[in-house]
Amino acid sequence: MGADVFANIILILHALFVLCVVVPVPLIWIGARRGWGWVRDFRLRVAHLSMMAVVAAESVVGMVCPLTTLEDALRERAGKLGYGGGFIETWLRRLIYVSVEPSILSVAYLVVLGLILALWWIVPPGRTPNSRHQAGTNS
Repeated sequence: MGADVFANIILILHALFVLCVVVPVPLIWIGARRGWGWVRDFRLRVAHLSMMAVVAAESVVGMVCPLTTLEDALRERAGKLGYGGGFIETWLRRLIYVSVEPSILSVAYLVVLGLILALWWIVPPGRTPNSRHQAGTNS
């Protein structure tokens, strides 16, 4: 496999990372109102909060996302600079890489981080009703 294939794999992983940060925000809110137990899963919520905290911290200190750096290096190695590529590659790049000032992105990341933290208070994580049985206790 060539560097361009690996760059596309990194792009897909990056898109999945973004989805894993964005999609749970409304699902936690909706799930709390509908009684979905998984929205209170502590491990899921820690992972979700941690992912956004890393993104926000990178942005605040001016660090370029390692996935972006790796993808760019692989594309350069493949001799493909710019946004050329197939349909899916082009649209994924347009969805992930927006053209705004880094300071605006930092503020946006901090707002999303604040929203996720607020959800910890509004919909606190904790034990789900079935967690005792999953742990193997008989009560």
